Amino acid sequence: MLAYYRQAIDSLTPQLVSWTPYGRRPHLTVRRTLYQGLLRFAEIAEYYDPTWCLRQLGYVQGVPYPPERPLVVR
Repeated sequence: MLAYYRQAIDSLTPQLVSWTPYGRRPHLTVRRTLYQGLLRFAEIAEYYDPTWCLRQLGYVQGVPYPPERPLVVR
């Protein structure tokens, strides 16, 4: 399985990657989310919100939005 993901990442080209670094005013320049939702690996699923790391990058972090809850859990 790991080889599959390595091959997929290695085959990425610049045209397939959306590089959106934080600027001086991320709340104006960065879309609210590039991906927001569940990250799943094997039987583990964790909610991810990209705004949770703003303070670690030296920006002001507001009150985070509550995590979205799936309607169906499988």
